[in-house]
Amino acid sequence: MGHISYYLEDQNNDQDSVALQILSQLERQSKHDALAFIMYIQMLECGFTSEETNKTPTYNCRVVAEHIQHYESIITRKNNVYNIVLYVNKIKCNLDLLVFCNSLIANLSAPEYHILKSKSYKCIDVSNFEQIKILCLDFKNNIVMPVRTLALGHISIYSAGLIGLPYDVLVYLIKHYLKVQDFINIGRTCKALNYLIDDQTLWINFCKRENVNLGRDDGTPKTLFRQYLCSKKIFHNFNHFDVY
Repeated sequence: MGHISYYLEDQNNDQDSVALQILSQLERQSKHDALAFIMYIQMLECGFTSEETNKTPTYNCRVVAEHIQHYESIITRKNNVYNIVLYVNKIKCNLDLLVFCNSLIANLSAPEYHILKSKSYKCIDVSNFEQIKILCLDFKNNIVMPVRTLALGHISIYSAGLIGLPYDVLVYLIKHYLKVQDFINIGRTCKALNYLIDDQTLWINFCKRENVNLGRDDGTPKTLFRQYLCSKKIFHNFNHFDVY
């Protein structure tokens, strides 16, 4: 094992000063001991505790520093294999962690609920939500619809829908019963069905419905159908056609 390089962002807090002293001692004795200690710190910072308890812990850097000093009772070594036993308990949360899409937003005004140091926090790239429709769609698909489905299923109330149908059944329904405008609307509002927008077999069927000539070589069935709509001057009804 080569040289272990480590960097502690703020050596003035209790956790880092204690960890630095112990790590320096262990590195002089054994590189492997130092590496095991680093893994132990990482587990503590991720919310693991040294005791199995039903109590709801408040976890912060000062508490981590207290656990670090008793690392010898936690880390055992046998035949060059390190055994670290830690527990996962409930994290105290009185709506200070807000659910947003597939993320949790921490209330930075309540440091007692923090697990990692503030300097280690990662922020969500807000550029993903520059457009309000993308934000609304993400919220709907990740929060509203799954919760609604689970809630209705829990009380044995089920609603008809396209999601969850076998692929061949879904394609059959779209081919024979769905209007093109409805098909486009489904594709732009449901990411699970969006991939069907480029299914050329569906556009072949739509062309046959409207007697569009498929013998031409100037485009795909989807392109030919778009040209057909333009020629009939009804393209304005398909405002979102170009998106796909």
